[in-house]
Amino acid sequence: MKSEPTHILVHEDSEHESELDVYGTDEHHLQKSIFLRWNFYRSMWTYCLATSFIGSIIIFSVDDVPYIDALFLAISAYTGSGLSTVEMSALSNRTFIMLYVLMNLGGIIFLLLPPMVYRIQAFKTLQPELEAFLSQLDLPYSPQTQKLVWLVGERRAQVRGLRMVVVIVSAYILIIMGCGIGIMYGALSAHENPPELQGRGLGTLWNAVFLVSSSFCNCGFTLTSDSVYWMKTWPSCYILLCFLILAGNNLAPILLRGFVRLAHFLAGQLNLDRGGLRYALDHSRQVRDFKRRRRRRRQTDRQADRPMESLKERGKGDERGGEAQWR
Repeated sequence: MKSEPTHILVHEDSEHESELDVYGTDEHHLQKSIFLRWNFYRSMWTYCLATSFIGSIIIFSVDDVPYIDALFLAISAYTGSGLSTVEMSALSNRTFIMLYVLMNLGGIIFLLLPPMVYRIQAFKTLQPELEAFLSQLDLPYSPQTQKLVWLVGERRAQVRGLRMVVVIVSAYILIIMGCGIGIMYGALSAHENPPELQGRGLGTLWNAVFLVSSSFCNCGFTLTSDSVYWMKTWPSCYILLCFLILAGNNLAPILLRGFVRLAHFLAGQLNLDRGGLRYALDHSRQVRDFKRRRRRRRQTDRQADRPMESLKERGKGDERGGEAQWR
């Protein structure tokens, strides 16, 4: 059941009460804000569906495959299932480029970025209104006001941590994939390119790039029809692929935390926000949207909203001179 917005009433000398919601902005501004009305869940659903359908239309337009197969390929690449109803040898290089883009856009590590960027932008949008509301409070020493100030400060610290985590995740993707492509290209160059790729005019570099991305995103697509069977006698290649598969999935949390620790240690040399990195290390659950417990989040939200339910003006004969008090 949808709950009505909670409001804060602020007393003014002119016996006029201005009404603000708990997020530091009035209802009129909230309705005008397109960014706030377009919430994260709707954005992710739209992103998922639009990416899949746009990718399928592109595949259908550049290759001679039925649309249902193009749609299946696009969704399979985006979700990382790696299933295909069409042999890889029947697809053109333009389709492989589209598959490469889709499996990166839907990769597990890549999808860590949108929630964090959204939270940063949401707080950035609300911050001026929050600061304006806090400047109107006449009770700087009341416990309730101090708790509200603490909550705003806590959100600022979270945003600092989120910004650093976005930087670290982006660096993690670039470093792992960049090093993987370089090593894989060197390993593949030491052997002859598979005959199937030679006949279709696909080079070793493109093969290395596609294999690394497919492994890191846990998709399983390859440029050849026999997956990676052709490299069964090249242990250096598939050992590297094993590491990339783990780095893009089960091993990712450990490696990412290691990257954050290393960045915290080198924050001075890299000109990074050491405080934001420290917050990310000490409060990893608060800067990590994936696998976050909804129950704990709801309890935290209720605790944060409880002291901000309302301010009620007391009588003029009150010993504090008619100050606004928290209910």
